[in-house]
Amino acid sequence: MNRKTVGLFLIAAIFLSCRPGQFRNSGEQENRTGQVSGEMFLDQRFEYFTRNKVNGGEPITIKLWINEDWSDSYALLVEEYRKYRPNVSFEIKEFSWVSYWLRMGTAMQTGAGPDIFHMHPYHLLDYMEYLAPLPEEHFPEAVMKDLFSDIEALKIGGNYYCFNLGSTTGGIFYNRKLWQEAGLGDKDIPRTWEELRTTAMALTRRDEEGNFLIEGFNFNNNADIFLMALQLERGQPLFTPDGTRTNFNVEENIANVQFLRDLVFQDKLGTFGGEPQEILLGTGRAAMIFGWPWISNFLERNYPEVEFEFFRIPNWDLSVPPAYNYNNFELSFCINAASGEGQKNAAYDLLLFYLCNDKVLLKVSDQGKLVPSKISLLETHYSDLDEVVKIQAEYLDSTEFLGIRPNSVFNYLQTVFAANIMNVALPIKQMMESTDAETEKILLPYIGRRYGSQE
Repeated sequence: MNRKTVGLFLIAAIFLSCRPGQFRNSGEQENRTGQVSGEMFLDQRFEYFTRNKVNGGEPITIKLWINEDWSDSYALLVEEYRKYRPNVSFEIKEFSWVSYWLRMGTAMQTGAGPDIFHMHPYHLLDYMEYLAPLPEEHFPEAVMKDLFSDIEALKIGGNYYCFNLGSTTGGIFYNRKLWQEAGLGDKDIPRTWEELRTTAMALTRRDEEGNFLIEGFNFNNNADIFLMALQLERGQPLFTPDGTRTNFNVEENIANVQFLRDLVFQDKLGTFGGEPQEILLGTGRAAMIFGWPWISNFLERNYPEVEFEFFRIPNWDLSVPPAYNYNNFELSFCINAASGEGQKNAAYDLLLFYLCNDKVLLKVSDQGKLVPSKISLLETHYSDLDEVVKIQAEYLDSTEFLGIRPNSVFNYLQTVFAANIMNVALPIKQMMESTDAETEKILLPYIGRRYGSQE
């Protein structure tokens, strides 16, 4: 399994070996020559960008497209960058998540795409033919591997096209007020799924007719990613080693799906198929939900009055499982291979600044509730990280990277499990067999491309 192996003691060692006072002279020499080295990524004075011009100091404009979910961090990036690069202007377009990818696909196919654009792991393979590889001279692999975690997972065909800004993984959110009203405290945080079931029973409230007033536990709209977590905890990979299909048709998943069905039909801890679980939690109609940390921002933005907490998902027993869950990356922007050389060089410079600037990367971490991939941030700015980020950081090294897979396979899994996972008339094994068969058809056009970190 591909795991983060960075511990705080290692982080401290790296940071102490690269204190700002130690690289002042080497930084000045580096900035005279324009060479990229590890020191510049730690230098928050940004001497490299003070001493080296881009585009010869002549005006240049970059077209930038982003998903509106990341507008705040990109706005900060542009603001900070232009302090050192006033000759670079930006034409920025923002789109909603769905609209963004629809417009991007059309624009790139017709040659009308932007110079740089935000990327996500689920879409990377679909855009490969349009992406400019990142030059080794600007992004030396040996330097990047020392300063950023897990970058090898993004190497495709011997090249990098973007970098990992941070990682995130799933967990359990709960409504603190409902938790307290049920007489529960921090000591009651479930460590096993059986404990979660017992806790959810204590949180569940119904009216006289048996209708839910408060659902003890809800995973609606997340059946697919919940099942993936349960599968990894039982030691089963999500995809076959050759990457040709999913790996759901295994004995362990018979028990996993039965467990999910029992939570709904036997224990009656929550509903399935209704409103999204994050809305139920925000409105006080669910006490606990399974979800990913983006829910934290959703709750803060839409239900600011709700007090919520987050904890690591339980395991089947008290041991450490092969993996608690999968993790996924949030990526930097990519660069359009069809853009002019001036725009490309400015884009390389912008990406370097992005990865150097701790202030911007901390904004990214907070916006996406990501554990930063820049190793030094976990030591120098740990106290500045959001609590949800800190909790993830405690167990991220016990999760598995999902890999670079096409978005179409995850769209299919979300749809098929939402429709079938609670269909008790459908045998579980039959559902798993057909799911694996369909994902093989979806993945067939991608066979021969590289998945994850294998060459």
